[in-house]
Amino acid sequence: MKKACFCVWSLNLVLLGSLIAFDACSTNQIAQASAANGVVITSVDGAMGLWASYINSHITSNAPTAQQNAEIIAVSNSYVAYYNCEIVLSNTAAAYVASPTTNLAQAYTLAEKAVYNSQSNIVGLVTQFTK
Repeated sequence: MKKACFCVWSLNLVLLGSLIAFDACSTNQIAQASAANGVVITSVDGAMGLWASYINSHITSNAPTAQQNAEIIAVSNSYVAYYNCEIVLSNTAAAYVASPTTNLAQAYTLAEKAVYNSQSNIVGLVTQFTK
């Protein structure tokens, strides 16, 4: 779980840098969307914190059960997908700020939808598994 925590913090730093760049470039639509993405990041951070607490309190040995292992893999894969979507979103936004085009704006919108879908997936899994 320490790796997951490190990834969350690394992602937050990457996205924070992107948000600073947006404010400086005054690309209002993308900047507002990126600020809204902060809610998604907070939601996933909360879910991952809950997941870490759940794992620490429910896996008492070094060998998780087959079901626990499947859950860990599902959440891990979901987090990797979310993380990758956030990176694509950040890169697309940076490209748009550097050279605003309709294609990049559309790419940003698609990347944003992918982030929201992946966020919903990871929060759903954590909610399901920690009941």
